[in-house]
Amino acid sequence: MGAQESHALPSPGGSPSGSRLLGSELAPRELVRQHRLRRETHGQAYDSVTVTSEVKSKESTDFKHLFSGTGRKHQLEVQIISARGLRNADWFGTSDPYCVCKVTGTEASFQTRTIDETTEPHWEETTTLDFYEGDTLVFSIFDADVGKEDDFLGMVEVPSCTVLPDGFEGELRLKQTSASGTDEVEAYLKLLITSKAHHDGRPPVRPEVPQRLYVTVLHAKNLRNADHAPGAGVSDPYVTCSLTEDDVVKASFNTETKKDTLSPVWNHTDSFAGFKDGMCLLFEVWDQDPFLRKDALGSARISFSQLAAAFKKESMFLKDLLLEDSGSRQAGLSVRVATAAVELTRLRKLATEEGLDQALEHHHAMKK
Repeated sequence: MGAQESHALPSPGGSPSGSRLLGSELAPRELVRQHRLRRETHGQAYDSVTVTSEVKSKESTDFKHLFSGTGRKHQLEVQIISARGLRNADWFGTSDPYCVCKVTGTEASFQTRTIDETTEPHWEETTTLDFYEGDTLVFSIFDADVGKEDDFLGMVEVPSCTVLPDGFEGELRLKQTSASGTDEVEAYLKLLITSKAHHDGRPPVRPEVPQRLYVTVLHAKNLRNADHAPGAGVSDPYVTCSLTEDDVVKASFNTETKKDTLSPVWNHTDSFAGFKDGMCLLFEVWDQDPFLRKDALGSARISFSQLAAAFKKESMFLKDLLLEDSGSRQAGLSVRVATAAVELTRLRKLATEEGLDQALEHHHAMKK
């Protein structure tokens, strides 16, 4: 991941879903494939590779391009071609979809025109965006409505390792496509992305690099049973993690739902860009019910000051949080939070011990 960024348009909200990474299944395998092909073709000169350039030794390999705003500046030409398989969100008629493209951690965005009465829109619209190695493109599709909030139809994220250095052409499966926020509706977005690097010898640096947090929801224990109907089993918990400022949600992600358990294990990792003083992480545990309103199973917060104290020691924040309003005195949620710097150190160590390919695959698999 990264997490869905806030904008003036409607967001999917607190609906459960699995991991939101879009090109994550494609990117690591394609990256490693290119690396191995170059190594087989050119020998030791290409024995170590980053996303945008080849280096001569593993000692000089760096992973900074994986983190927001830390890499070289490119100019992307993004063509939003079409979508297919979108759900019909209208009671009368058919959805009227439009697509919004954003670059995480920036104000850069682009919106297509609305195509009326279709679940198979063809936009074929193009924009040009400044894009740094480590950034992520977020594509969100909405159904335009009059007199009420536009309906969210799905989203997909494209990390820099998917589009750099050679661009991307093809379809990506959308996430959070159903009305409840799951991936049940099989829908796709077709894109054509080309990249033009700024070959000036001095890579431009973004003035303010967003702090990116890597948040892992590990597991919970002693949750209350919110399913009391005969034969209903026990709670089906999932977690919504939100980045908030002044009680306003700036970005969020959901874990997958675990069926019939009061001690769920998720091990779900996602990331947020733009973390700063005054913000906090809000964790809300819910019981997912297919036909009834979801039940709250407890919540917990981590403040900026709590994380800052851990990060001053260059360590990650790892803690068992006591859930409030849980209906159980012993209900708890275990989480881990790390900065990009901590993740960067971990990747370098992994590359030294197990090789570059393994480090890159682990970084992207962690976010699936």
